[in-house]
Amino acid sequence: MRSLSRRSADELRTSPQRRFGADVGLILDWVRALILISYDSYGRNELKLADEYIRLACEIALGAGLNLVDSKGNFQDPSDASSDCRRAWWELYIAELMLFATTSGEVPRHFDDTSMSVLVNSPLDPGETNQSEAYDIRVRTAAIVNESIKPPADPCRPELSRLQAIDTMISNLLVRAQSTWAGLALETSQHSSGQPTPASQTKLEITFTAMVILHAARIHLHRQAWFSDLTMDFESCSFKPKNTPVKDLAPGSIEGQDEGCEDCSLSSPKAAIRRTRIAASVAKIVSVSDLSSTEKFPFEVPAHWPFFNCCQLVAAFGYVVAVAASGAEENGSFPMSTSAPTAAIWKLRAALSNIRFAEATLTRYSVYWPIAEVYREEVRRCRNAVDFSGPTGLGSPP
Repeated sequence: MRSLSRRSADELRTSPQRRFGADVGLILDWVRALILISYDSYGRNELKLADEYIRLACEIALGAGLNLVDSKGNFQDPSDASSDCRRAWWELYIAELMLFATTSGEVPRHFDDTSMSVLVNSPLDPGETNQSEAYDIRVRTAAIVNESIKPPADPCRPELSRLQAIDTMISNLLVRAQSTWAGLALETSQHSSGQPTPASQTKLEITFTAMVILHAARIHLHRQAWFSDLTMDFESCSFKPKNTPVKDLAPGSIEGQDEGCEDCSLSSPKAAIRRTRIAASVAKIVSVSDLSSTEKFPFEVPAHWPFFNCCQLVAAFGYVVAVAASGAEENGSFPMSTSAPTAAIWKLRAALSNIRFAEATLTRYSVYWPIAEVYREEVRRCRNAVDFSGPTGLGSPP
């Protein structure tokens, strides 16, 4: 199936004349197939192929005017074409944006948000005739990711009105996603079969991934606002643009903000409040990762979307920040020494354990998506730079 799909996509890529005169149904089939193949290529860590396929999908979609589905006179017919076009457009927009964000720009943007006109309403949810709740959350979540990963113009003077507005938007979307997901889970548990319908499963997956990604977006938002160049040696998932030289971290060292920017340092009094926001989202990502437990819900949450892997890496970053910051608070430097209070050391052991949990989760998901192994290796290298707990997890600082 994979080989057949790739052959068809390669024919489209090498024979552009096939696209001329195609009807709407065929165009939608092409776009949907190319999105799936780009996901598969990304998950297999074949980023150049992912870029080629998603670029081709964008060219076909723009050429067919899918970005203007709801403009006057475009695809307005009594059939389901308009709804299918909306869904195809937004899935393409989300895929294109997330490929850029999760590869730190190695897969570039092909849509120009500043000049491209988009007149497309949110598509209806699966199985619904007049409701677009899950898909609306999905579309808005992608837009929030795009805003959250943008670096500040001045790292020492973040735009507080923007920060507060985006943080509020994330909170509101999280409430909507959690409410929708919980309602669907309850409905499924009360069903005689105890299993979700295909439409319900799709909505569960949409809201599940939205929750995880929104928490990751919040971590990026506050990192960019207060610690924009604190990357802890992470390269993927919007931590380091691929056109920027990578600086290797020596064991026990951290890469921090400009020394002249006092409020942005890890040990500043204001930093504790900012880290609290990051820590809360980290905890949520870890807890949501365990939603597949059959003791809690009568169905399994699958690892269908490969971008879930990036959220685990972002969560690990949050825990490493906690470890590094605690050392800076206790000693004025890093790493933490044996003179640190016992309670602080236990807190850091817990954080290091959670980093290992993220590693284990990525190892499990690498069975589905090999790119997870790339992220796991980044997490492992970073943990080694701050880990004092040893093989048992109970060791003490040197």
